[in-house]
Amino acid sequence: MSAGKHNMTCEQGATFDRIITYKDAEGNTIDLSNYSVRMHVREYATGPLLCALLSSGSSNGHAILTGSVEANEDGANGNVRLLISASNTSLIPSGSLRYDLELESPVGTVIRLLEGKFNVVPEITR
Repeated sequence: MSAGKHNMTCEQGATFDRIITYKDAEGNTIDLSNYSVRMHVREYATGPLLCALLSSGSSNGHAILTGSVEANEDGANGNVRLLISASNTSLIPSGSLRYDLELESPVGTVIRLLEGKFNVVPEITR
């Protein structure tokens, strides 16, 4: 299966918080318990890493698979929460960047779930 195409917009200096729900062809959520997730943002595919989100956390973002159902962080119901603090989005250069989002199963199977543009809108008020 090819990665889905989805463009995202991130505002510099504001908290970036998105929920991605993984479903099968019939619309049923896929249990992501025990999966890991990673997302990289770069200017171009082989360019320097500008932002990394990992299920184990990172220096400038998180990709959460476990947590409360109320917070939509429940991997058991197919949810992945992408979260970057306002202080860290202020460090990402503005412009049309690229990203991809990968899931890794407990046995090491990697699924490239999404890819697309990661548009960063410049912050005016600092």
